[in-house]
Amino acid sequence: MVSKKKAMRRAVIAASSAALLVLTACGSDDGGSDSGSSDTGAASSEGRGPITIVEGQDPLNAALENIIADWNAENPDEQVTFKPLAREANDQYADIAQRMQAQSDEYDLVAVDVTNTAEFAANGWLLPLEGDNAIDTEGLLPATVESATYNGTLFAAPKNTNGAFLYYRTDLVDQAPATWDELKAECPKAEEAGIACYIGQFSNYEGLTVNVTEIVNAFGGSFVAEDGLTPAIDEQTAEGLQFIVDSFEDGTIPAAAQTYTEGESQTAFGNGEACSCARGPVSTPTAKSRRSPVSTASRYSRASTVRVCPPSVATTSVSARSRTLRRRPATSSSS
Repeated sequence: MVSKKKAMRRAVIAASSAALLVLTACGSDDGGSDSGSSDTGAASSEGRGPITIVEGQDPLNAALENIIADWNAENPDEQVTFKPLAREANDQYADIAQRMQAQSDEYDLVAVDVTNTAEFAANGWLLPLEGDNAIDTEGLLPATVESATYNGTLFAAPKNTNGAFLYYRTDLVDQAPATWDELKAECPKAEEAGIACYIGQFSNYEGLTVNVTEIVNAFGGSFVAEDGLTPAIDEQTAEGLQFIVDSFEDGTIPAAAQTYTEGESQTAFGNGEACSCARGPVSTPTAKSRRSPVSTASRYSRASTVRVCPPSVATTSVSARSRTLRRRPATSSSS
C-alpha cells in the first residue's frame, strides 16, 4: 500500500549483467510534504521529489554513492539521499522491519538481504517487480533471481553477489585445505604459534545459520529438502553438527568465536589471531592491508570443499510504504 501523505514518484531499478545498479526517477512538481504533514489527497502520478535509499555498510556503496552524486547533479528536483545502515545484519534487519511495522514512509528503496526477501514480501512490505514494473533479468545469475523471488513473483532486483572464502595463513599453511580433516591437521601449527586454528561467525544471528549450514553441506547433509520446506535431517547432517561440537570442545574453533559476527572474525584474522577464517570477499582488503600483521602472509581459497555453499546476493527492493516512488519499465545497462 502506498501512503497518500506525499506525492508518488517513480524510480527505475535496472540491473545489468555486471550487477550495476542504475536509478532513474520521475515525480510531483509540488515537491510533496514531509511525514509530519497532513493528508492532501490522492498522490499524483506525475510528481517529482526526493528518494531515500538505505543499505548496510559495504565497500560497494562507494559506487552507488557515485551514481547518486551524478544523478543529483543533473536532477535538482529529484534528489536521492543514501542512508547507510548499521554494519551488522541483525541491526540492518531491525532498522528496516521497525519502520515497516510502523508504516513509515521514510525509506523508498531498501537493500534486502537474501534471507529476508520472502518475509518482507509476505508481510506486504515490498512492491512486486511485475507488469509495467518488471525488470529484465536476462543475463543475471539464475540463483540471484531465484533468491529475490517469492511465490513465483520477483520482489527485488539483484544488485551484487558473492561467495564464501576460506582465508588462511601462508606462513603457517603450505596450501589451502581441501577437507575439514586437512584443516584440522594444520591446527598444531596454530597452537604452536599461540593462535586459534579456525574461526567463523558463530554468534547467534544469521551468520551462525550460514556457517553451520556450510559445514553440514560439506558433510553431505542438509536441513531441508530441495523444495525448501520439507525437513531433511539425516546421518550426514548429524555428522556435520557433531563436527562443530567436537571442534569447539577440542579447541579447533575457539570459544570466543561464539561471539563473532563478520566484523569480529575479520578483525581477529586481520590481527593475526587465527590460522584460518571463513568469510566473504569483503575481508580481502583487511587481510591485505599494510596495517594488518598478516598482510603478506595470507591467501584465500574458493575451490576448497571445506566451504560449500550457493552464492549469496544483495538485492534492492521498493518499499510498499514508500510515499515517493512509483515505477515504470526498467532499461538495462551493461558495462
